[in-house]
Amino acid sequence: MKPISLTSVITITLSLFLSVVTKAQTFGTTASAVWISDCNQSNYLNTSGAGPQLIGAPGNNFTNANLGAYTQNSGTLILRGAQVTTFKTPGVANVCSARMYYRVYLQSATPGAFTAMDLAFTDNCDILTNLYPTGGVCVPGDQKWSRVIADGVTTPYAPVHLTSFAPGNYTLEVYYDITGSSTTTTLCDETVVLNNSGNNYKASFSIQAPTIVSNNPTTCNGTEGSIVISGLIAGTTYAVKYVDDGTDIGPNNYVANGTGQVIIGGLDAGLYSDISLLVNGCTTDLNTGIILSDPIFSPKFNSIAPFCAGSTAPILPTTSTNGITGTWSPATVSNTASATYTFTP
Repeated sequence: MKPISLTSVITITLSLFLSVVTKAQTFGTTASAVWISDCNQSNYLNTSGAGPQLIGAPGNNFTNANLGAYTQNSGTLILRGAQVTTFKTPGVANVCSARMYYRVYLQSATPGAFTAMDLAFTDNCDILTNLYPTGGVCVPGDQKWSRVIADGVTTPYAPVHLTSFAPGNYTLEVYYDITGSSTTTTLCDETVVLNNSGNNYKASFSIQAPTIVSNNPTTCNGTEGSIVISGLIAGTTYAVKYVDDGTDIGPNNYVANGTGQVIIGGLDAGLYSDISLLVNGCTTDLNTGIILSDPIFSPKFNSIAPFCAGSTAPILPTTSTNGITGTWSPATVSNTASATYTFTP
């Protein structure tokens, strides 16, 4: 047997290794993004892809994003759909369909099942320009699949209004798959899953339900009054505006405390109206008119014992037993006739 040199073994081994790792995938995905509407924009947030293949604007990232705090049933945070771009080797492979799967769940709860949303075929790559007719770079064999649901549409899918959930902290989780064939241009017998290496694509958001209570000043002409806005997201900064007896106040920034409250203190008696909160570019009008009032105190005095006409009349105290000072009218008590005496604080 002819001996084989060590160099030959290394060369053969390296050749076999290269032949395995350089084998091309014949169909798959190039990029993906979800369409989110909020108070700042309505656009794609990227979940996969890089460089010119990105679907959304650079910096519009979904994964691990905090989408912010939103008021319950305000319709200010909406999942409208998604887009996936795919590739296939022309004349060899096939892509038949694409889907997004999503679920929404409280961060403190066990996640539920995913809901599927089919993405409609949108574009083939224009082989003369290497561009999609609806925008974006591509190469021959690339295709675009997308769905963006407008308000009022219910069939086959309706927009997912994320503010319809109860107050709490939530996760929005998505992944995708496509069906096709790696060996023929006609079959749809294989599935490629796009799921962030098994971790899926996740973003967080919070739902709040603001309520208001008020506290009157505790002294006359005092500034101990307050307005307390509860049901907010702890640690979140809110820009608060209101009208104080016709004067616009704010916006002033307040950070919700650990129990989700913003406390507007140092208020005197008066009418407070048009209270609003601004967070994440969304304004919540509380549309509440609050009247703060000075406290009402009734002066209290010790009873005066009966005395006879002509005897020494008692002296009326100018300070009540509960600390209210004032004057009497008449100022002195008659010791000859009955009368009514009025104390004015």
